[in-house]
Amino acid sequence: MNFVDRWSDLRCPRCSAPLACETTSSLAGAAGTAHSTHAAVDAPEHDVHAESGVLTCAACARRVPVADGVASFASDDSDVAPAKHDALARALERLRVGTPFKAALEELLLALDDAGAERTMLLLREGRGAWHPELDAGAGSLLLCANGFSGAAVPLAAAGFDVTVLDVSAARAAFGEFRNRALAAPGRRSNTRAVVCAREARLPFADGAFDVVVQEGGLPGEANAFAHDLAECRRVAKSELVLIADNRLGYKRSAGRRGVFHVPSPAVWLRDALVPRHGERTLAGYRGLVARDGFAPPRAFALYPHSREFAHVVALDAAWPKLSIGPKERRNRLKIVADRAGLFPLLTPSYALFARRAPSGRPRVERLLDELAERIGEPRPRVEQWVATRGNTIVWLCAANDDERDARGRWCVHVPLSPQQREQLERHHATITTFRARFPNVPVPEPLFLGALDAGALDAGGLDACALDARARDARTRDAGARDAAALEGDALKSGARAASTPAAAREHGVFLACERRIAGLTAPQLTGEHRAAARLFADCAEHLARLVVAPARPLDRAGFDALIGAKCELVARFCAVASTRKSIEALAAELERELLGVALPRVWYHADLRSKHVQVDADGRVLGFLDWGSSEPEGLPYFDLLHLIAHERKQEAGLSAAEAWRIVGDPRALRTHELGALDAYAGALRLDPQLTRAIVRLYPVLVGAMAEKNWDYSRPRWVHRQFGL
Repeated sequence: MNFVDRWSDLRCPRCSAPLACETTSSLAGAAGTAHSTHAAVDAPEHDVHAESGVLTCAACARRVPVADGVASFASDDSDVAPAKHDALARALERLRVGTPFKAALEELLLALDDAGAERTMLLLREGRGAWHPELDAGAGSLLLCANGFSGAAVPLAAAGFDVTVLDVSAARAAFGEFRNRALAAPGRRSNTRAVVCAREARLPFADGAFDVVVQEGGLPGEANAFAHDLAECRRVAKSELVLIADNRLGYKRSAGRRGVFHVPSPAVWLRDALVPRHGERTLAGYRGLVARDGFAPPRAFALYPHSREFAHVVALDAAWPKLSIGPKERRNRLKIVADRAGLFPLLTPSYALFARRAPSGRPRVERLLDELAERIGEPRPRVEQWVATRGNTIVWLCAANDDERDARGRWCVHVPLSPQQREQLERHHATITTFRARFPNVPVPEPLFLGALDAGALDAGGLDACALDARARDARTRDAGARDAAALEGDALKSGARAASTPAAAREHGVFLACERRIAGLTAPQLTGEHRAAARLFADCAEHLARLVVAPARPLDRAGFDALIGAKCELVARFCAVASTRKSIEALAAELERELLGVALPRVWYHADLRSKHVQVDADGRVLGFLDWGSSEPEGLPYFDLLHLIAHERKQEAGLSAAEAWRIVGDPRALRTHELGALDAYAGALRLDPQLTRAIVRLYPVLVGAMAEKNWDYSRPRWVHRQFGL
């Protein structure tokens, strides 16, 4: 698309006249090659220099500059929250000379204080767009009125929309556009752009200019710096309007730090309910505000626990998807009474409302489930729970009926919202495919499908290779004994990555997702604190994990040390951003090299992120399945996975810091009998040298940090230092 076509739809917000292209040029310089140790960002950063030029109003001769993929009518950069002026200016300077986006972002986060970095990372999360399959549209033009940092732009663009981001700050909008281009599909031009329009009551677009308009972050003119009101959003929306806003009666709010929420006192709650600070309304108030100018009454959902950081999308006008209430939550009598009294829609902190001009069609999620049921050959299920994970993935827990004994249609569907999560999802799918044949006694979900769906006019035949046919899976399992482990693993990895070999059109259109058989039972955190269940959990995990040996014990040589330990120490030291932490890691690596060279150890298939939320159990703690293998490695150190599970369970039970939990698992006197027994049983089954297990305990913070740095899309500032005090 050339410069004229890209910007020809803009209108002057003062006189509504069209804008003409006065001059165009390309920013000088060529895009450099991005290189990072972080997974999924080793490809060149394409399209890092956007067209620039000037647009001129045909009626009033107003000039509108275009640069960095941003058309700026009037910018208000007095507040560039959550960033700081100097830090954001330096980041933009680096990006304009070809610095890879990930590197520039990491530098920006390091330049902010911890609170500012936390707020920035919350805003950048692609999970902010986890509601998007509730849209009827699956393509077309979309206006996102939001802070330019908002991560919602990324999954909306990946889902097939041509996204225009509207902000009041040119600096924020430019930074967001660099991000959007960096995360576009390899080899494709980003289908996003940004428009800056501050202090203008009228939006710079014609009536019905966008198929979908999304107002994120509350009501314009009251909750943020936009001068326009919601009537302007309705004016420029041709078909659909989405409003994401906080409830004036909401009983808690995000504190701006991950996982931290503020519950106000009754007096503060009453004050905010009576005199809301940012124009918040109740659900009824929002419904009345949206359902005007030809828009039908909206479908309402709760973004729970808060719009800044939500983990669930909950239907308020229908039975499904609903909010899960686990065994521990059922002990909160007040919460249960309020829920049974129907107060959840009234008091939930945040809403997402979806309105259409015409009678509502079928949301995209419904079409996806239709096609998925046809591909898998099972009854079409409902979405019982809609989870927005911290890892920027949508998870749909589905069931075709209420009979848990009927496995048909009982699915867990994963929809990645970022390129990094797509890579991890492919790795997870490949791993569980391998395990079904190579480690049949280790319970993991049954893989059912991997690929893109709802691709519109795309020839569906090009996508068939993405599905895992059940008969082919069975044949691979039967033939497993006739092939060596390496060949089997290669087969599974090819199966899991079939989307990578599918034609580019198939990979980059529609919604990419994976589907697996849903495992019954509970996630282990629902039993946290119940020691009898924990004893069964840890004992079962020790038994299952001991089966994942991929290479028998042999003395550790220098090459093995470098691969299993040295490389992880080097990775964490490189990104730790604290000089004392770097020195500690380097000293530890040198000590362990002297101590472990020549010590015999087996290699195991390494989960790398085994926490209780990744283990499915029954009510007694018996392990039913191990989940989320997206961070796994086919060959790693033994002992760590079980150690990490026990440490994290202690952390969750008592609200400990990571450093406190690490100290507990490193001291046999602090371990409970069932914890120590599980670790001893695992070490005994693999005949691990006590010197090795002690070394892995010392190395624990590095192994946790290495998993994060390898799989995160960018490095979190000073993370290892803050978590472990190294």
